[in-house]
Amino acid sequence: MTSPPHALTTLAPRTSPREDVDADFDDACRRRDYPALQAHLAPMSKRDACDSLSVLFPHLSRHWIVRHFAELMAMSEDEFWRLEYRDPTGEEACRRVMAG
Repeated sequence: MTSPPHALTTLAPRTSPREDVDADFDDACRRRDYPALQAHLAPMSKRDACDSLSVLFPHLSRHWIVRHFAELMAMSEDEFWRLEYRDPTGEEACRRVMAG
């Protein structure tokens, strides 16, 4: 005799192995620890790594991230975090004011 179908609902929900990866990724982002971030992205597929980077940098298009993925992974820590803001020093804004 087989068990009734409602018996399956008593099983504990499975947790995804990605939950730990996502928590570590968030922690590395919060600490601005690029080597740790790079270590968490390395074992991921390119698609998953690009998805994670597009969440981290919402102002960059996913297409741009995919196209420049190899360069992003080869960047130094300072270069990588400079992507956070398009013009972090305000140089471009100053040039526009001086030109106008």
